[in-house]
Amino acid sequence: MKRIVLTSSVVAIYGDNADIKKTPNSIFTEKEWNVTSSPEHQPYSYSKTIAEKEAWSIAEGQDKWDLISINPGWILGPSLSKRTDSLSIKTMIEYGDGTYKTGVPEIGMGIADVRDVATAHVKAGFTPKANGRHIIVNKEATLLDIADILAKKFGNNYPFPRREAPKFLFWLIAPLYGYTRKYVSKNVGIEVKYDNAKSKNDLNLSYLPFEQTIIEHFQQILDDGLLAKS
Repeated sequence: MKRIVLTSSVVAIYGDNADIKKTPNSIFTEKEWNVTSSPEHQPYSYSKTIAEKEAWSIAEGQDKWDLISINPGWILGPSLSKRTDSLSIKTMIEYGDGTYKTGVPEIGMGIADVRDVATAHVKAGFTPKANGRHIIVNKEATLLDIADILAKKFGNNYPFPRREAPKFLFWLIAPLYGYTRKYVSKNVGIEVKYDNAKSKNDLNLSYLPFEQTIIEHFQQILDDGLLAKS
């Protein structure tokens, strides 16, 4: 064995959108580490961070193999299975079943197509010059950006959200939807930006169009009967 490719996440780079204010150029790069998450706040992000740090510690303590990390954003795109227990699939179904018809919070994030993430893993394993961490994000988007693409493609067939909920209102009702008010304060309404240049230069990765990711993901959900067709 000469190389290990680790599936990490951009949440090992930052914990909250507000963290972007601490970066040199208001953009997240592979140089940053998440220092704001904890077991009490953003525990998933905290777990991904300590896991990747431990992997790098192990890698640096030996010379038999090297380590590459893949740090994707929110992974969307058509699934090969009919499972519905992932956040991405659950959210896409909720776009179509009316859960968000009254509006979505203004949450910005980086989107990664599942096929691009898979390709990045393969290229990382077989590209000798590749090294270090790699942000895999094909576009920054909000929840409403996704809804707009779905509405444009699928029209009025489903009750897609057409507006963003005011931050103060979402802050009040956040616990009802499984969010903490601290999360709302540090993420809603705060724009994020990612530098994916290393993935293009180091891995020679070409990204699929953002619109294709969203449309083909929703179509897969329809084709697999996970959401009733109109």
